[in-house]
Amino acid sequence: MHHCTIYKKATGEIVQYSYFDCPDDIEFIAKNHYGRLLFFGVEEYDFVDAKSDPATQYVAILDGQQIVAERPDLVVFVENDKTTIQAD
Repeated sequence: MHHCTIYKKATGEIVQYSYFDCPDDIEFIAKNHYGRLLFFGVEEYDFVDAKSDPATQYVAILDGQQIVAERPDLVVFVENDKTTIQAD
């Protein structure tokens, strides 16, 4: 089984995860990956041959290597308890 994680190059956001089963032919596998990538566009998107969960992970580039990593927790700070928003 071969995995295909499509992600945005600029952000690492995973936009699609899929997998396929085929003979271990390098050219055939490359065509499968490229066909999936073409749907999104090769200019703004790339792929990594790895299993991923778009809901909890993203693709990071570490030392030139693509890795699937857990998204960090979102930390939100609320400075004041305000019930109104001022305009201007």
